[in-house]
Amino acid sequence: MASPLSISLRALRQTNTRRSVTSFRRAFASSPPPAGDAPKPVSGHVNFYKTFTRPIAKVLLMATFTYQLSYYFWVKLEKDEIKSERQSMDHATSGAE
Repeated sequence: MASPLSISLRALRQTNTRRSVTSFRRAFASSPPPAGDAPKPVSGHVNFYKTFTRPIAKVLLMATFTYQLSYYFWVKLEKDEIKSERQSMDHATSGAE
């Protein structure tokens, strides 16, 4: 009788297709692919996104972070200014009585 582990491993192996196994092996191969596997032409859009997706995402994230940081400090300065104006108004009204 087969153990549950060997059954699940066998089921896992059967779910893998031959193509995915071959492409995985091909990724780590040191020799060029066989003559029957002609490389597909790659679109210019694919090359652009492969090259520039990470830098564009990094720039957008840094811009968002910079904006949020500057907005936080602007709000903090506004609150401090309003607080100091209220304190000066309180001192002015209490001193006039």
